[in-house]
Amino acid sequence: MKKLVLFITLIALAVFANAQTTYTWIGATGGSWATAANWSSVPGGLPRTTPATTDILQFNDGATYTVTAVPTQTIRQLLVSNNSNITLQSSAANQTLSIGGLTATANLNIASGSTLTLGSSNATFTLNYITTASQLGTIAGTLNVNTNNTFTTSTIATTVVTVTGTLQNNGGTITSSAATLTIGAAGRYTHALNGGTIPTATWNATSTCNITGITTTNPTIPNQTYGNFTWANTGQTSATGASNGIFTFNGNLNVNNGTFADGGFTLVCAAGSQLNVADGATYRTTRTTGFFPTNFNTANLAMNNTGTFDFAGTTAHNLPALPTTYTGTVGISGNVAKTLAVATTFRNISVTGTSTLASGGFQIT
Repeated sequence: MKKLVLFITLIALAVFANAQTTYTWIGATGGSWATAANWSSVPGGLPRTTPATTDILQFNDGATYTVTAVPTQTIRQLLVSNNSNITLQSSAANQTLSIGGLTATANLNIASGSTLTLGSSNATFTLNYITTASQLGTIAGTLNVNTNNTFTTSTIATTVVTVTGTLQNNGGTITSSAATLTIGAAGRYTHALNGGTIPTATWNATSTCNITGITTTNPTIPNQTYGNFTWANTGQTSATGASNGIFTFNGNLNVNNGTFADGGFTLVCAAGSQLNVADGATYRTTRTTGFFPTNFNTANLAMNNTGTFDFAGTTAHNLPALPTTYTGTVGISGNVAKTLAVATTFRNISVTGTSTLASGGFQIT
């Protein structure tokens, strides 16, 4: 009998230890995370009076809320769905919300159409995947990381956050690795800050790294393989874009606004990939040889655009032939004589600074 009682007791303890409760936010915008009555259990409707590491917290009524006073705490899952728009703020410095959930489950799940913003303005706040193996995270909607806020993925390779929606850095910090962050098919990372560092991730060939916030300071671009890469900085003044490095692009390289300078990175062109330079934008190459990224063929240049290809640098060399249908401007800069290749046809030539254009067999149509 005693053995039977002990066995039943052990089962009860195991069930209790693994018990989980789902709580739904029912508070108003501006409400405190720590106020028990702002959460209602499902089922039962009881408040969240005793927070536990096994709690599942969800926002699912489709409304917009700012939730304040998020403390340092560990929960099992954080779910945002049904077009809900949630901003989390801490009121004290160095607060960390950690997610330590079930294996093979999307314990951070931001559904398509929903938005989660890490939005502390006066205190540091971190959303952290703790080191529990084989967790999953899904960002099908949008995760915004604002200034003073951090999003950190796990240090365990089997714990992966996959972005099929948008991960946007508005001035915060994203700490990740190629093993723990995946920008999936059609997923997007947006770099909406001046300077900063593009996160390390595994990038699907159809994903997009979208750089929009650069004004005066170049971003740190890790040496990794990207899908599509878009430079779209309408406020850029003195930054120059990229520099030397091994940046591999399996999709298109789009220069939509500002100046993107190629100092010698690697570009792998998949079938149909293009280098697209939009009206008013500039692609500047400072290479001494090659002019265009490794493995790049000038036949992949976007045709009939009105952007500028600027051949800069301080080495006198022959410039490459461009497609005869290219209608943009070819810039000559770098304060040294350069010679256009024979049988190259251009519509517009721009010589700037003290550079000179040596005689060569070129035509202007």
